[in-house]
Amino acid sequence: TGANRKIYVGESALSGGTFGFIGWNDASNYLYIGHSYGSAFNADIVIEHGGNVGIGGVTNPESKFHVSSSAAATNDFLIDSGITGGVQSGSIKIQYAGDNDYSLNLGWGPTIVGRAGNTSGRNFTIAMRNGGTPDTNDSSIHFETGGRNGAPGSIRMAIHDNGNVGIGTTSPDAHLDVRGSGTQEIEVLSTDGLGRLSVTGATQADLIFKDTGGGTNAKTVQHFIADDIYTIRQLTDAGGVGNTLLQLDPVNQKISGSS
Repeated sequence: TGANRKIYVGESALSGGTFGFIGWNDASNYLYIGHSYGSAFNADIVIEHGGNVGIGGVTNPESKFHVSSSAAATNDFLIDSGITGGVQSGSIKIQYAGDNDYSLNLGWGPTIVGRAGNTSGRNFTIAMRNGGTPDTNDSSIHFETGGRNGAPGSIRMAIHDNGNVGIGTTSPDAHLDVRGSGTQEIEVLSTDGLGRLSVTGATQADLIFKDTGGGTNAKTVQHFIADDIYTIRQLTDAGGVGNTLLQLDPVNQKISGSS
């Protein structure tokens, strides 16, 4: 008993050895657990009088669990998961007042934001997916809405491991690949000024329009500018060059084309 007393475990504290200790700080009213190496006393865990816990030298924790570190390149909080049956474990779950329907789940499975267990489908999910199920060997990231009870929702966007982004597809073939049934639109809208879609290339800038329904050959039209000449021409199904429909040469003031 007495002020600022400690309980020591390990080598002799009086000889400057290595030991652990539990103590009470009278001035700030907190319990602490620490260690000493030589003559240095380190308070590793602090439990203040209100129940807040501090780790990493935090003597006045500002939340129920407060972790801090002054060292560079240090993980302040680490869950080192194991592998069972080829599946990684380890996760963090934050939920509202014991209600699983309102929770945030972080881990090797899908990261679910919203009502994770309800039947209304009001979820937003970020997950590593392969064939609709979590898969740690697939580094593609899916953004989904409407999943229920851990089942996959509707995939709204996918970022493939090669950097391609798909909207309406999980296998994007371009840096940005937009697909779907019905009318698909990409809109550039300025509410008070200029709206602009810019295509820039070091040697040539292209816009390609392709009709995939019915007919044979030359269903693709290419608009491009190269060497100051603007050209509209057809491309064949095999990727070859077809007829030049229109060519504008502002330098030589010429307009040409063929049928």
